[in-house]
Amino acid sequence: MTGLNWPLTLSGGESLAVIATAVVSLGANAVQWMRKRKARPKPLRYNLELIPISFGINVNAGTVPTVALTLRAINYTNHALRLDEVRVRFLQITGAAPLNEITVVDSYVIEPKQSREVICRRNLIDEEARQVRRATVTLRQGDAAGTMFLGRGVAGGRSICYCPGATFAVHGTIEGATTTV
Repeated sequence: MTGLNWPLTLSGGESLAVIATAVVSLGANAVQWMRKRKARPKPLRYNLELIPISFGINVNAGTVPTVALTLRAINYTNHALRLDEVRVRFLQITGAAPLNEITVVDSYVIEPKQSREVICRRNLIDEEARQVRRATVTLRQGDAAGTMFLGRGVAGGRSICYCPGATFAVHGTIEGATTTV
């Protein structure tokens, strides 16, 4: 039978050389593996994420002026998520003052690993409605508004917060004007 017989018998110098080569090879592989592992960026892990979908502003004569912003709320946890707060800090339309503090009207429960649309809405005061009407004269089709928002809730007994601290572009419509932004 050809090949190695076990137990392998080597003379003293040969066995020491084989063992040393094996240790050096194993050590080099371990160092290389650790370098690759450190070089990989860690992925961001969210429990909750909010993504703006669209906004709608109604400034038609004869109706109560309103603003609404639709967000996609994504629950990445393994537990049902109860959204206690979703708040749009501002919605900035070109040429008008920001529309501040637009909050969620209803409460929402999002099942584990699921998403759903969440609508933040409020009535506009008269001055805000006038500014929106004036701003729509200068808007071009394809313009976008900027928005910043946050969300808080509870999933699996843990408090969860999503506050990206960035401004996002969002497209929408203004009824009572002829422009879509």
